[in-house]
Amino acid sequence: MDVMERGWNKEIGAFVQTYEGKSLDSSLTMIPLVRFLAPNDPRVLQTIDKIALPQQRGGLSSGGLVYRFNSESDAISSEHGTFNAATF
Repeated sequence: MDVMERGWNKEIGAFVQTYEGKSLDSSLTMIPLVRFLAPNDPRVLQTIDKIALPQQRGGLSSGGLVYRFNSESDAISSEHGTFNAATF
């Protein structure tokens, strides 16, 4: 499967935003919700762990919230805010 081969970055130990890329994207937390992989799949868990790291350590978290992606490593060069996923 193309996503499994080209969307997984062995060096980072996580799924990434683009094929053969190096940037995380918090939308990857949807992988188990859309049933692409099981929530307990080691690759899903590793990806979520990487996203949960603070930005200073390569993750996307800041003050308990999460950035969608790191704008410094993305083609979009504007400032982005964090978001908080919630259900009611």
